[in-house]
Amino acid sequence: MGKWGGYFGRDKWNCKGYTEQTRDFVKGIKGDYFIFGYSGQHTKDFSSDIRISDMRWLIQYLGQITDDQLRAGLQASGATQAEVECFTKSIRARIDQIKNCVDEK
Repeated sequence: MGKWGGYFGRDKWNCKGYTEQTRDFVKGIKGDYFIFGYSGQHTKDFSSDIRISDMRWLIQYLGQITDDQLRAGLQASGATQAEVECFTKSIRARIDQIKNCVDEK
């Protein structure tokens, strides 16, 4: 959990960086494909050729995850209380971005 890395390094448990990049998580839709803002090692492997139908399938499960469940997972991963609250908000925002794009199509 951190901000997207380049070729020479990545951040871990950097909620500030993660949050700053949340607004660019989903850039939009082009044709039948999601366009993600991710940039880093293996960008193409992680963010290309993902269909709206794939994300529609995913959001039916992600959309059911509660903030309490997100908090529990982050706590189990060793996040501090401040990190738990910060990451929970950003993860929820990213799930909402996916949901909003899927709902528009």
